[in-house]
Amino acid sequence: MTSLPAKMNAEKALGEEAGHARDLQDKIIASVAEFYRIDVAEMKKRTRKASVAVPRQIAVYLLREVAGLSYPALGRILGLDHSTAIHAYKKISRNRSADARLDNEIQQIADLILRE
Repeated sequence: MTSLPAKMNAEKALGEEAGHARDLQDKIIASVAEFYRIDVAEMKKRTRKASVAVPRQIAVYLLREVAGLSYPALGRILGLDHSTAIHAYKKISRNRSADARLDNEIQQIADLILRE
């Protein structure tokens, strides 16, 4: 599994002030939505469609890794129960080490976060 060097760069680029934390959250969600070509509002809906669920799980993973959000906070932001957020994070974390395509997609999204 590839590390997230973008994590450190994003934190430095945006600072660690409270106002910037919200900006970082919004950038992560918007970058995932842009990468998968879905609406941010769609990601926040309760749906199990794979075309939405997988990007939402990746958003949970990145929000936890990059922004350091708690599971309850992840749930509030994306309209999930905290236990669903835990499942999403663990699933992407586990699959990322075994799936080069997924790992590459996450790296590309991290690059999008930095670019914006």
